[in-house]
Amino acid sequence: MSKESKNNTSVRVRVGLYTTGLKAYWPQFEGLKQRLEDYGSFIAAKLETIESAEVFNFGLVDSSEKGIEAGEYFQRNLCDIVLQHIGTYVTSDAVLPVHQICKAPTVILNLQPSVQVNYAKTTTGEWLAHCNACPAPEIANAFNRAGIKFRVVSGLLGLKE
Repeated sequence: MSKESKNNTSVRVRVGLYTTGLKAYWPQFEGLKQRLEDYGSFIAAKLETIESAEVFNFGLVDSSEKGIEAGEYFQRNLCDIVLQHIGTYVTSDAVLPVHQICKAPTVILNLQPSVQVNYAKTTTGEWLAHCNACPAPEIANAFNRAGIKFRVVSGLLGLKE
């Protein structure tokens, strides 16, 4: 889908993207931060194949400070839409600033990284890499209270794990 300018030439949609997680997890669970960043890069690469999209991938938002930086980044780049990919649990105070600063329409991506978790071999860190649905209600409630309109897309990330 592309926008049309007044002279009927195609204009690329400016898509903001970020992945969420909780900063307190990084020293506790080796490799979790990198894994979530890789999930975000995977989504960005898929979006970049859309000819009419220009992707602005902020990376990981894991604190309110990073949320402010991301909101300013998306606002500065005049994003038409912002996709929030839930990587793992995150507190709403990290994501609210993004959307309070950049007022672009919001889509929450609740994408499970694999069809199922191997519970027999799962560690806490592994479980957290699959905990994307956990904060969705908290984020939705915070957005509702703040008057931020959003949509949620749930599904499978599509990785070959």
